[in-house]
Amino acid sequence: MWAQRAQQMWLLNGDRNTKYFHTVVNSRRNKGRIHMIQTEANTEVATLGKRIIDAFGHMSGLFMNPHKSEVKFSLNCPPTVQNSCANVLQCTIVDKLGKYLGGFIDGPARDRQNFKIILEQVTKHFQGWKAHMLSQAARCTLIQAVLIASSIYYLQFTKLIRKEVAQCNRLLSRFFWGHTQDKPGISMIAWNRICQPKQQGGLGIRRFDPLNRALLGKQYWRILTNQNTLLHRVFRAKYGDPQNPRQFHLPCNASPLWKKIFASSHIITENVTWRVGNGANI
Repeated sequence: MWAQRAQQMWLLNGDRNTKYFHTVVNSRRNKGRIHMIQTEANTEVATLGKRIIDAFGHMSGLFMNPHKSEVKFSLNCPPTVQNSCANVLQCTIVDKLGKYLGGFIDGPARDRQNFKIILEQVTKHFQGWKAHMLSQAARCTLIQAVLIASSIYYLQFTKLIRKEVAQCNRLLSRFFWGHTQDKPGISMIAWNRICQPKQQGGLGIRRFDPLNRALLGKQYWRILTNQNTLLHRVFRAKYGDPQNPRQFHLPCNASPLWKKIFASSHIITENVTWRVGNGANI
């Protein structure tokens, strides 16, 4: 994103700068806060981290609140080391960090918890809208522009099961046909048929299950192509094939996030093709 704003990729990708693009970049720059730090667990590192945090507080005037700060240790860290580091950092030891940037990143059943967030957002929008006062075209626009768009962020790192996908599609279908709890109606056309592309007679509404797989596959594409990023280096070192720099594998002890991404990697590997450019990667 920063390279695009600096006009570094305009010859290859074209000028895609828009008002929305600049708004997103400026908001990220203005709100670039550090929410979490991950490092080794020992007293020396904890002392150094505390000094850095204190120095940052003296320079900026933004000090860490020990009552709201938490620290999590891996299962392999001895309890004595955990207590020593927690005393240095003046933080509370927790088993899971809970929400981070709006979604759950650790703890048991994190995907189920993220699904509850998606369901709450969709239900909240339903309560604020009066479906019976909107035309069917307006309801279709709201489904595309608000309901599905608001769930894209969570679908990038959450794998929905079939029951959850069916529940989301059922809610969207009821809203599209104007059904309410007091006034249930009849769905004249199957939801799968409505979600077909417009060229095939549908309305082009995106379904949750292929959208979820596509977004997870997009994460695999980012790891595969953005070789200068920290994301690529970490996953390449853990799951990369030493013989082929563009191949990854799935070990039995892989992280839950990598299992979800790798399950959708076939979308990329089975459809990617080579296009001859300047010949640097051939």
